[in-house]
Amino acid sequence: MPSFSLDPTDKHCPKCSSNMVLKVAKKGKSVGNEFWGCSSFPKCRHIEQKISE
Repeated sequence: MPSFSLDPTDKHCPKCSSNMVLKVAKKGKSVGNEFWGCSSFPKCRHIEQKISE
């Protein structure tokens, strides 16, 4: 199972206009936290912090 999912909000990357996908950090100090990452990775490496609701 992939470690990301598409969200119905249809967020788009401000750098390349690709869809943003919800991912879970596997390494580093943010292990287990969710974040938005560009679906064009590794061509585009834009990420955004997920805002808790």
